[in-house]
Amino acid sequence: MTRYLRLWYAFFANCLVRDMQFRTNFILRIGMAFTWYVSNILFFDVIYLHVPGIAGWSRYEVVILLGGYYIIDALNVGLFVNNVFKLPQYVNRGELDFMLLKPVSAQFLVSVRYVDWSSVVAMLGGIATVAWGLMQLGVTPSFFDVGLYVVLLVCGLVLVYAMNFIYQCTSFWFLTSAGLENGFWMVEHFIMKPDTIYPRFMKILLTYVIPATVIAAVPARALLDKALAPEMIAWTIGVTMLLLWLSHVAFKRGLRRYESASS
Repeated sequence: MTRYLRLWYAFFANCLVRDMQFRTNFILRIGMAFTWYVSNILFFDVIYLHVPGIAGWSRYEVVILLGGYYIIDALNVGLFVNNVFKLPQYVNRGELDFMLLKPVSAQFLVSVRYVDWSSVVAMLGGIATVAWGLMQLGVTPSFFDVGLYVVLLVCGLVLVYAMNFIYQCTSFWFLTSAGLENGFWMVEHFIMKPDTIYPRFMKILLTYVIPATVIAAVPARALLDKALAPEMIAWTIGVTMLLLWLSHVAFKRGLRRYESASS
């Protein structure tokens, strides 16, 4: 474990030096992320001009939900997306050979080699959004609520990573994951909405089959102490561990079909 932490730290340091060499691009990427954050909040603001609530969620409760998703999305983009999306390229070009020869987990190298520091910094926008929502509601969560919120946010981040990684592993069989990759971004639209807006069938589908609603809505409920059943907390943690394990299985199965550059 210590070896992996040292290696990840080296990746962080190396990528920070690289990003600082292109500071204008670094600043522009942060600005784009904040623009996207504000545009989504304004979208809901327009809705709340006409209705007092959305399926039991007030304006600032939705702001907190969005803020939590911004944190997850920023960390996902900053730590994983730019790496995982390269997997089909590694498979098609035989470049995965170089990672398989290293004395560490190939999935680890595929997943975390490059860090996008602009997205990691943009995470502060998500934290500020959550803090703003809490201030507007006049809510001061307990230490337990904040701790549970952080745990569930980590689960949300791991869920997003695992689902995305599993999608990319299909490139071992289909040479490209473009179709399923686009499907993953469609799931994002369900993550950013209150879970109570969906009809019963869709809510079951988006909770237990494609666990989209648990990624941001469950952490927000924990922070707001908003009717969160212990069973849902257990399900969130359990499905996170399940999908993380499945991502490892999918990668190992895919490697059996991998044809290296030398073959």
